[in-house]
Amino acid sequence: MMLHDILEILKADEKLSNLLQATKADSKIYMYQGKTDNCISYRYSVVSSDGIKSQTKLELNTISTNYEKAEKIMERVKQLLLTVGDAKLNDEILNVSLNGGGVLFDEQTGQHILKAYFIFVSKERMM
Repeated sequence: MMLHDILEILKADEKLSNLLQATKADSKIYMYQGKTDNCISYRYSVVSSDGIKSQTKLELNTISTNYEKAEKIMERVKQLLLTVGDAKLNDEILNVSLNGGGVLFDEQTGQHILKAYFIFVSKERMM
C-alpha cells in the first residue's frame, strides 16, 4: 500500500512527467532497473517494524545521458517526497528523509545515474 502511494505521487506530478517525457502507457518509472533514457528506477525494502511504526527504504535512481536532466529529475522527486518539520506526506506516511546517495556514470551507455536513499516512517496496523 505504501509503495503504491509513493508511486502515485510521483506518477501524478505533471512537472516530473514532463521531465521524464512520460506517456500514459509508460510512466518511465521502473522497479529494479532503468529501461530507457530519462527515467527513474527504484528498489523498496522494509528496514524496521515494531507493530506501531515501520521504516522503509526507497533506493531511487534518476537516469539520463544528460547530467543536468538527471539532476532536475532528482530535485523534483525530492520536492515531492521530502517532508519538513511535522508535515506528513499523507495519512499513513508520517515522515520522509533523505539518508544518502551519490552519482555514477555508466561508460557503456553514457548515462548519469543519481542515487538517493529515502527513509519513510509510517503508521503500521498489526492485525
